[in-house]
Amino acid sequence: MTRDQFAEILKKKILISVSDSETGTNKFYREIVLPDHREKVKRKKKYLKKGCDILISDPLKFPKRGLTGSEFIFEKIHRDEISATRRAGNEDTLILGSLSLPEEFMQPLGSMSFDRVFEIFRRQTEFFLDCKVNGIAAEGFGDIKILKTAAQAVRSVSESVILKVQMTIGEKMKSVSGTPVSAFGILFDDLDVDVLGLSFFSPCDICLAISELTKFTDKFISVKPLNSGSGIHVEDIIKAGAGIIDFDCGVCPDVIENTIKYVSDLKPAKRKKSSGQYLTSRTYIMGIDPFLIIGERINPSSRPALQKQILNKNFSGLIAEAEGQKSEGASALDINLGNENILDYSHFKELFFRLDKISSLPLVPDIQNRKYLADTIKEYPGRTLINSAKVTSSDLSCAIRIMKENGGAAVLLAMDDKIPETSEKRVNLILDGIREFESKGISRDRIFADPLVLPLKTNYDSAVTEQTVAKLTRCGIKTVCGLSNISFGMTGRSFINGDFLTKLVNCGLTAAIMNPGDKFVMNCLNKALKQKNKKEEA
Repeated sequence: MTRDQFAEILKKKILISVSDSETGTNKFYREIVLPDHREKVKRKKKYLKKGCDILISDPLKFPKRGLTGSEFIFEKIHRDEISATRRAGNEDTLILGSLSLPEEFMQPLGSMSFDRVFEIFRRQTEFFLDCKVNGIAAEGFGDIKILKTAAQAVRSVSESVILKVQMTIGEKMKSVSGTPVSAFGILFDDLDVDVLGLSFFSPCDICLAISELTKFTDKFISVKPLNSGSGIHVEDIIKAGAGIIDFDCGVCPDVIENTIKYVSDLKPAKRKKSSGQYLTSRTYIMGIDPFLIIGERINPSSRPALQKQILNKNFSGLIAEAEGQKSEGASALDINLGNENILDYSHFKELFFRLDKISSLPLVPDIQNRKYLADTIKEYPGRTLINSAKVTSSDLSCAIRIMKENGGAAVLLAMDDKIPETSEKRVNLILDGIREFESKGISRDRIFADPLVLPLKTNYDSAVTEQTVAKLTRCGIKTVCGLSNISFGMTGRSFINGDFLTKLVNCGLTAAIMNPGDKFVMNCLNKALKQKNKKEEA
């Protein structure tokens, strides 16, 4: 079954799945010492007879380090397992191979590296596809970084296989590592997955959790209640937006039969995703509206002492800037480590890990080395804004590849190898770049256009930037600028910045990389937004 065929089915009916998550010493005793799958086939046939649509295999377990040489035993167990599942079903039965959780959390919350976890998931995916499963399921994952890595690994092997990802949450609608349902939906709505799922490790308002998820994604949704036999109200779950009801293998077949009776006359609920745009970190979600304030101070420009700290991997100053800008009202943080020729990837990796551990705001990586940029974003557990890409084939192809693999948005500069002098040329260049993004499946609402701000000291006509913002706004394109560039090398910078920001907001500016600690500039922004809101209401 293709992904498109699977989607067409989910548009028309509610599906029931059963996860064959039987584990423990007893399981391995029976399957290694007494590898007879007749009882398992018999049990699975009962589920299918009662109306089950999807059977999900037991999570594939590779031996832990130190058990080298025993891989063939584990693989044989799982290969026989899937064969038994296949014999239990028919040609219409969907069989998904279930990825298993790594031994511990990934860095920085644990010690497992991205490369090791990615390779584990990649091997599991290749194994399952060799067993001719219809799809892959990543279920019961309580950490969004592990879940994202699983999705990346699966898609590195196959773009055609069905992929179902599921995050486990608790009573506050957050995962064990602090990720809210909304952040899960926002990040994975960009990624190439077919179904987003929720399961629960503690009591939670299931319908509220599903409703929250539907605000941020168009993907199909599955749900596995905390206790499959505890009188779940199926109709409410369907109305909230779930299209697949998941059960564990221990569920009584009669429960499935009764559930089928409830859902047989129900159609998938009509849903409407929020039109807003958001950036996320592991624990934060920040909306673009009414204005995205991107803190500019994690940048050693004109601060040689800070550049030296960065070189020596002393990030205390940057962490203080991150916390300070957060308290001053920033929505996200621009990350610029200055002279990249004296740095290596470990500088970026360690800083991003430090910020992740302190539950920072969403990050906006301003990294010129494209390999460092790609490697940093692949490990980031949120939806980020890439800063930035010029309208050149090399820059666009790099940004598109990163966004396809990791989700997120990008800043598109109104320039190619040169800076156009007129607003018309800048707008046309931006439109050319957006068309290239759209041709690769990335919608224009994921692009922020930078109209370019040059220093007044160079005799730059700031009206060109204002005109560019106004024209792009009329085209429905979001805009962002580096505000402080306008006053570079001048005195009275706060007043210049505040005045210019007011003009740009009146032209429709969406976001700015700026200093949230500048009270005058922040007051100018708040007044301009209030005035703009009054105009829109009128």
